[in-house]
Amino acid sequence: MRSRSINEIWDSIEKRPNDGFSDPCEAADYLVAGIFEKENILNNTEWRSKVLSKELEGFVIKSAPRNSRWNKALHNAWEPATHYTRIASRRIDRNAMVTYRYDWRGSKNYDGTKRLTTIFLSQNRQGRWFVDDIYTHDADYSQTSSFSTVLQEQTK
Repeated sequence: MRSRSINEIWDSIEKRPNDGFSDPCEAADYLVAGIFEKENILNNTEWRSKVLSKELEGFVIKSAPRNSRWNKALHNAWEPATHYTRIASRRIDRNAMVTYRYDWRGSKNYDGTKRLTTIFLSQNRQGRWFVDDIYTHDADYSQTSSFSTVLQEQTK
């Protein structure tokens, strides 16, 4: 599957009057494309409210002064991955998981490294999907972590 730009994803999905997405994979693709394309994407309030759950957005807002480089935190690496591929998705009732493989190609520090990242999503009462958390799997140069847990620890 070819990686699509944030604009291609937005243009291809159903336009909606509310934030959130009609499909969990669309929401996860939109999040990951934003992470890869825009530096400090979480500073964009409109983008953030479109894709993040209220709880996760609250953690982002509270920890904002400590995070000048959001994408570094989202990648959980010193330098961002260069490629991503969606490799799996699963929906169970009002919850979903979408897993991506991040690849570092031509990287100074991580060349050839691959790592899995899983996006956890939930569906609200209106049927819209939002990102609840981002989970980084254990791999070379990284430890298992949850984005929401990292943000919560920063605000203590």
